[in-house]
Amino acid sequence: MIRIGKGRGQKRKAGAGVPRGVGCKAVSKGFDFTNGKTLRDWLSDKTFKEQYEYGKKLLDREMKQYEKDPKKY
Repeated sequence: MIRIGKGRGQKRKAGAGVPRGVGCKAVSKGFDFTNGKTLRDWLSDKTFKEQYEYGKKLLDREMKQYEKDPKKY
């Protein structure tokens, strides 16, 4: 436990067990469908649900690739 002001909080582990290179590699890839925008800018026009679904799909795809060949990451 850590003390935060007068209350107490718990230390929490960041991330969800995603290997370090997987998230970075997924976002840094170029995407034709963004019409020159960065992925972050392209996603900013989307609803939270659309952003979540896209991110989940992207992460699932990259994790499958990682499981096949972790040395690429």
